[in-house]
Amino acid sequence: GVESTFESELRGTYGIEVVEKDATGKDIQVLSTKQEAVPGASLTLTIDKSIQAEATRALKWGMKAAGLKRGVVIVMNPQTGEVLALVSLPSYDNNLFARGISNKAFQKLISDPDKPLTNHAVQAHYPPGSTYKLVAGTGGLQDKKITAKTKLRTRGYLTLAGARFYDWNRRGFGACDMNCGFGHSSDTYFFQVAGMLGADRLAYWAHMYGFGKPTGIDLPGEVAGIVPSNQWKIDTLGQPMFGGEVYQAGIGQGYDVVTPIQLINAFSALANGGKLYRPQLVREVVGADGKVISSFKPDL
Repeated sequence: GVESTFESELRGTYGIEVVEKDATGKDIQVLSTKQEAVPGASLTLTIDKSIQAEATRALKWGMKAAGLKRGVVIVMNPQTGEVLALVSLPSYDNNLFARGISNKAFQKLISDPDKPLTNHAVQAHYPPGSTYKLVAGTGGLQDKKITAKTKLRTRGYLTLAGARFYDWNRRGFGACDMNCGFGHSSDTYFFQVAGMLGADRLAYWAHMYGFGKPTGIDLPGEVAGIVPSNQWKIDTLGQPMFGGEVYQAGIGQGYDVVTPIQLINAFSALANGGKLYRPQLVREVVGADGKVISSFKPDL
């Protein structure tokens, strides 16, 4: 993917020679050089080779233990946005393409239901689940709907318009403040906070964390994900969000979908005190003479 993004820098320029050939087409001699070839540049990545290798081993182990066919691991420096490791499995053998891939081998890759040609870190989006409680919790604090010490009664389920919305343990956790809500990952706690915010303010804080739009990472094919709001649902389905859908959005279910790179970027912003960086895989472009052509600083 990096090679695709930086194709123009890496490719270089072809040279042109006038060559004498014999009757069979075999080169005899170079008569003249019309244009010298210019070698392409190189890239210095932010990827740490040892961390990348360890992340790959860890992901393979975890997928086997959990019986999963797809998985992603990303390691990021929250102070800079630099990606230290990025693993998407299943993968494929690059050499298949370098040698000129057969139709049979290509059809096998594109028909694989686990999509090895897809970089699942940036080109696929998924329901974020409880990781999305970050948005509801900090949004509720920032909009002063709650404080860190506000206690909300969590139960086995909440009832709204005749429908039940269950906590994951089917019992609730009693009176919970923010630490309790996050510590137990209480669904009914965050249902209530999301309900206080409403669909549009919940969506606002999601957008502030970078959800619902590409992060701008230097890889091709990045998808935006979905952040549901009243206007989004009117445009998409012809009606505004229902209260129960706001509950579900508050815990990362329903219409919410995010990419793994968006998710780690959001938590990096929380970790570094609120700075949302563009994730970066390339630190420098280096010319054939070894001199740095351009370097990439943290991009806020």
